[in-house]
Amino acid sequence: MRNIHGATPAFKPIIYLNLSILGFGLAAITTSLGQIILPMRILDIAPETLKNTYLGVLTFVGMATAMLVQPAMGYLSDRTKLSWGRRKPFIVVGSVLAIPCMIGIGLAGNYIWLVITTALVQMSANLAQSPYDAIVKDQVPQTLRGKVVSTRAVAGAGGAVIFVLLTGLLMDQHELTVSDIWLWMAVV
Repeated sequence: MRNIHGATPAFKPIIYLNLSILGFGLAAITTSLGQIILPMRILDIAPETLKNTYLGVLTFVGMATAMLVQPAMGYLSDRTKLSWGRRKPFIVVGSVLAIPCMIGIGLAGNYIWLVITTALVQMSANLAQSPYDAIVKDQVPQTLRGKVVSTRAVAGAGGAVIFVLLTGLLMDQHELTVSDIWLWMAVV
């Protein structure tokens, strides 16, 4: 990636955007889900005396899923040899699978279904996350990695903040125990 004079070329802004957009979306989904949507869905489903226990177990299942899936997907993507690349298949499949899994969060009518769909959302998101993280090492010259990683961190923080606020505003209108338009707008 060095030019004939030995200097590393500058990345155009679009490259920073391309390397950051998924981080924006992943942070938006996981933060909104964990901070707003799942606690509200627990209130829809759980008996009043068990809501904190149910939320704790649900949070644990999500974190445990992420802890197991991310390293496994990193390992697999490192060893993948497809014409489409090592990382893209995992990123695309994980991103596409997250969509129906998020719909499952809205459809969940009982706690077991909510736990299963939460684990599936985490599995899908983390199927994409590890290979997405590895793209920096694969595609970015050493001298630009700090800038790219910083840009991705800002994009992720932006996605988290913007979508937590938006999801909070939508879910403020949600009526507990009712599958209403506000829940669906937040899930989408």
